[in-house]
Amino acid sequence: MKRRMFKGILGCFLFLILVGCQKDRLNKKSDTFSSNGSDYSFQLPSGWEIQEDYQDELNEAAVFGAEDTNSRGVMFIRTQKSESMNETQLKEETKKSLSKYYKLEAGKVETFEVNGMPAIHYLMPSVYKKKAVWLDMYFVTTKTQLVNFQFYRSKDNNAEQQQQLIRESVKTLKQLNDDQKTVDSNYPTLENNQKLENEQVSIQLTGNKIEDNQLILRYVVTNKSSKELLPRDEWQKMFTIEELGKKLLMSDQPKTNDSELDYLLACGKQPLLAGESVESAVIYSLQSDGVIKIRVNEGQIRGDIPKVLTIER
Repeated sequence: MKRRMFKGILGCFLFLILVGCQKDRLNKKSDTFSSNGSDYSFQLPSGWEIQEDYQDELNEAAVFGAEDTNSRGVMFIRTQKSESMNETQLKEETKKSLSKYYKLEAGKVETFEVNGMPAIHYLMPSVYKKKAVWLDMYFVTTKTQLVNFQFYRSKDNNAEQQQQLIRESVKTLKQLNDDQKTVDSNYPTLENNQKLENEQVSIQLTGNKIEDNQLILRYVVTNKSSKELLPRDEWQKMFTIEELGKKLLMSDQPKTNDSELDYLLACGKQPLLAGESVESAVIYSLQSDGVIKIRVNEGQIRGDIPKVLTIER
């Protein structure tokens, strides 16, 4: 009887340890990347860190890169503009593209889904830095782009576990904003659209609209700090909006009935966790028909980049 009780307690203990390990398989903090006006987030496997010079070290067309601190594994992400595809279209498109460079019959292929988006995985033998490795190529078709993850990992006893972990990482991919919205005629893309960042946040202007004598600006903010922050507050720290040289005041009351705008305004007032991103909006009351300038406040960013964006009315 005592032996049975001991086995039962031991089994529960091992189960709790296993559950605890599963929770730590991915980094708790999400990482983000941007391409062609769209922003994405995902969680790297535990022990992986962003590689700052990933374009030089890994791939010049990459939009994100990282390395495994516990092994020689590396990964990078590339994207290309594409309409959303179904599973069959995705399989045909990727097979046609990859067959030019790889012997696909030497590997394995499997389709699945990432947050409702069709995805496909190619497992191929490859070489990295003159050593035989496994290459995991994942393609996820989002609303506006085809996102390609490429993981190079060693052929060792943990290869199967690493493959499962990488799959878990890819399945956390989320599209934070839809660049089709920002190029819509109602929200034309700002001239010199760019991402501005400092040690605390990065903010990317994504669109503007003038309606009922109000200027509506949309933006994506990413919290780079270790604390919660309010997107609206960070926007005000970063930018000053002027019309004919006079500072404009922010408004909380849109003059138009727009449920999407209401949602974006609300997002700007909600705490944003460390490492997370969100799309928000702000409104300014216009006073005349003059040229509008968006100025980056002094001391907010470093580097030789334009500090003023102009909206011609």
